[in-house]
Amino acid sequence: MQLIPGSALAGRRPGRTWYAVVLACLVVLTGCGGTSAPEDSSGLVPWTDEPAQAAQLAQSATFPTCKATALRLPRHEQRWGGVWNDAVSGFFMVENSGRRPCALPRPSRVTATTRSPLRVGFEVGGLAAPAVVLDPGDRVQVQVSSPYDCGKPLVRSTGFAFVFPTGTLRVPGARMAVQCGGSLVDFTARSSGTVRSSTMPPASRLRTTISRVPLTAAAGDTVSYAVTLTNPTSTAISLDTCPSYQEGIKGQPSSVHTYRLNCGSVTRIGPHSSVSFAMQLPLPEGLAPGAAVLDWKLNLPSGPVGTGQFASSGVTIE
Repeated sequence: MQLIPGSALAGRRPGRTWYAVVLACLVVLTGCGGTSAPEDSSGLVPWTDEPAQAAQLAQSATFPTCKATALRLPRHEQRWGGVWNDAVSGFFMVENSGRRPCALPRPSRVTATTRSPLRVGFEVGGLAAPAVVLDPGDRVQVQVSSPYDCGKPLVRSTGFAFVFPTGTLRVPGARMAVQCGGSLVDFTARSSGTVRSSTMPPASRLRTTISRVPLTAAAGDTVSYAVTLTNPTSTAISLDTCPSYQEGIKGQPSSVHTYRLNCGSVTRIGPHSSVSFAMQLPLPEGLAPGAAVLDWKLNLPSGPVGTGQFASSGVTIE
């Protein structure tokens, strides 16, 4: 940039100089401390079809893997047999009772036990959840879901077994209908409120809202909607380590998909700024008609996931 001596400004109209500076700032937002976010005609950062692979969601080796002997089942933190959207579900909490932070990956196998020798396996591959870092006292919410009716005789579970790299965690007394099999649908950290800042990735401070969800959608169609990430802090949040997100219809494992965020278009979110992303959710054929809930969750590459990363909206399946 060429500097103009003060004497050279004599006789000039200073307003034009300032207009040029303001215009340059608007054109190059990142150079003026703003947020660079290329948008499509709808004003949203375009959606990209980039499914997130488990390898891309791998937890940093900074923290050791949680030992199965350090995992505890808090009392009164289980719910089994609830029915939602033609599916039966159950959830429970797992707590890190150790003295140090550790990383807990998604279980590699989930099995329901019954009164008979029958063991019912649950699908885990559809949930590309990253390992979560747990400080002492932090918890992970684990949820399984099973179709409500598949034409088979009723079989109730007596417990579940979750296989982790360091051992098997058994959940006795977990009773729900399992004759149709099922899936692992949630594996999300819940902070105890004592998480140290060293384990919290910057993106954990983002807040999430969902919008533009249509009132109705048909099975087999693709639902287009928007998700807005807001940075409520006074410091820019980098997306150089690109997070993934999970979307789907609550209680419908076949509708759950995990994609990477379009960080190629947005590398940072400025202080007190928001960026809206276009989203697409392909609905499976045969989805039961009626009221449903579209869930969206930001998956962080590492660290606990707080409630600010969740958003949901109602939609009617026709």
